[in-house]
Amino acid sequence: MRKSITVACSILAVLLLLASEALPAGIDTEAWRALRAAMNTGGLAAEAAFAVLGTIDDAESRRLIESLLKSESDWAGAAVRGLDATECALYLPLLKGLALSPTFKGKLWVLSAIAKAGTPGAAEVLREVADAGVQPETGVAFGLLESMGATAAGRALIDEAATGSEPRQRETAIYVLGRMQPPGVISTFRAALHDRDQRVRLAAALGLGRLGALDGRAEIETAAQSLNENDRTEAIVTLVKLGLPGWAERLKALVSAPNQAVAARTVWAIARIGGSRLREFSYAQGLPARPAFRPLLAEKLLDPSDPRDLALLTEMLSDNDEATRLIAAGRLLKTRFSEKARAVIAQGLASESDTTRALALDAASNSAALQGALAQLTGSRDPFVREAAIAAVGSSGQRDKFALLEASLRDPVPAVSLAAAKALASLDAASARPLLIRGLSSDVAHVRINCAALLLRIDAKVSAAGP
Repeated sequence: MRKSITVACSILAVLLLLASEALPAGIDTEAWRALRAAMNTGGLAAEAAFAVLGTIDDAESRRLIESLLKSESDWAGAAVRGLDATECALYLPLLKGLALSPTFKGKLWVLSAIAKAGTPGAAEVLREVADAGVQPETGVAFGLLESMGATAAGRALIDEAATGSEPRQRETAIYVLGRMQPPGVISTFRAALHDRDQRVRLAAALGLGRLGALDGRAEIETAAQSLNENDRTEAIVTLVKLGLPGWAERLKALVSAPNQAVAARTVWAIARIGGSRLREFSYAQGLPARPAFRPLLAEKLLDPSDPRDLALLTEMLSDNDEATRLIAAGRLLKTRFSEKARAVIAQGLASESDTTRALALDAASNSAALQGALAQLTGSRDPFVREAAIAAVGSSGQRDKFALLEASLRDPVPAVSLAAAKALASLDAASARPLLIRGLSSDVAHVRINCAALLLRIDAKVSAAGP
């Protein structure tokens, strides 16, 4: 009952703010009225209107976002979606309050906004959330810390590995550090070999082993005899990586096991742990010739700087499996075979397979050279491809596609419509203005919302630039 009263009060506070604030003059009045009408409607329209507040970036939108965060409004999670990294850092104290609140429900969007801030302070907030041990927030927080990279999040993870309140959190932090490998990680792992919890000690020993250190050899060799299949597999693979005698035969038995689940789990560990000895082992056992393992090896194990691996990745560009071709292409974008790789990715963007298009889109989005090919796909039936293609049109300055972007404003998918509004504004704000003004009269709610947000953004930029 108390929670429902709190929610009602927070919503009422926002509505009172919307009603009481003086509306800006001119076209801003129409734009703000469109947004306020959607916010007061509730449901998906309100969610969409609150979600574009971060796109506007003017005094009015910032005041409203701050009010939502302070009141722990149910719309706060929507409001943080459009924030850029600078804005996320600005609102970090308020975001921290929401992330650690025992009652606020929209935490996953808030955690993403905290990670977007990209600072050590933001990483420390995520560490607090991770240490609390409440799922799914703890798992999400660890994943976001890893995505932030060693510079921003390394210190927070090292602290969690050393002082985390529960063994599970310390163990998870050590595994993330093993993949991230920030400065100081070896001393952290060595200290963790003395942790009171066996799972933490094993994680530290495996981390040291993957870095070529033998300090935790006894723990690893014990785990290699464990009844726990995952521990046993990880330990055996790590011992082979270290070049210790006698373990290669055990690993051979695992990769050739008649149980395909056992073989697949083992190859996954080999690819993830990596290194020259495990690559040599994979070639010796013929793993690259086994179709089921080729995508995994291409993504995780093979090294494009190694001549033999480069040759294999190039061969994979012609693989019968679409996923294998695309993963290999993504690994080859910075090699002398980049032109062939780009052709494979461009072809994948038009695939009938949702999985293949997703792989191709991920590769294309990270390649400046593929933005031109991506920009040709504004008519794709896949809304994710359309959204990325429209963004590519805007970022590559293709003003000849202005009419196409105007039509895309009316796309039935709100994210695609918003991408079109942003692209129009970035290409030519003055020419975009009348199109966006017309959009305020659309009978489609998300079109009105997106056009209003970009009109306000254009005016905010003009105002900031001064006379």
